Amino acid sequence: MLALGQITEVRVPTREQEDLQDLSRLRATAAKNLAHACQYVNAILFRHGIRYPKETKWT
Repeated sequence: MLALGQITEVRVPTREQEDLQDLSRLRATAAKNLAHACQYVNAILFRHGIRYPKETKWT
């Protein structure tokens, strides 16, 4: 299989690289959760007829 080029090289990431990947995933998850929370609050306010007094949203 090696002679035919059907084997793919695999590299094991270092501990620092794994930590950066974890941090990046956590940051993305936090941003996604924040966006969902904002949408949830906006939906509740809209349902009760409460609007932010400015032209832009409170975010």
